[in-house]
Amino acid sequence: AALLNLGVLKDRRGDFNTAIDYFEKARVISERIGEELAISYTEFSLGATYYKMEDFPKAEGYLKHAYTRLKRINAQGYFGYVFSFLSSLYASLHNCEYAVRIAYLHVQNMKKVNSDVENGRTYLSVARALSLCQNLSPDIKRRLDYIAEHAGIKEQTPIAFYKKAIEVSEGAHYINTIIPAHYR
Repeated sequence: AALLNLGVLKDRRGDFNTAIDYFEKARVISERIGEELAISYTEFSLGATYYKMEDFPKAEGYLKHAYTRLKRINAQGYFGYVFSFLSSLYASLHNCEYAVRIAYLHVQNMKKVNSDVENGRTYLSVARALSLCQNLSPDIKRRLDYIAEHAGIKEQTPIAFYKKAIEVSEGAHYINTIIPAHYR
């Protein structure tokens, strides 16, 4: 746990390479003792850090591995972390429909486990997707309706989702979500 926490601190300070080193060491120890949740969270942390470094292929791989492992051990309370970063990743890659699909899964999971983990990042990814893509399929529009209803958003515009991202992130002090939402 100490190595993972050191990695998180380094990540928050932007020292991504050192964070990755700590995460890798934490993963090795977690694998040796067979602690599935720790392995999952370490993989998530690696994915989130690679996302911040804009190494999207590595980020996607680690995030998908983390989700698969979390799903296997039924740790639904942790799905939001993975879903929020995957949704952001796909929005960054201009894969708007997939970004909204993942955001939809996140909102469904939030309701199921009564959690608000990473809502701001998810609303931010939806805002990005809406600003990049105007011609969304009917299925994606239906999912967007569900997300907007859950968020209390009446007008489905990028600005409305950016505002919601800021609103929910300020209370949780998620600076890494608030700052991008303010300057998009």
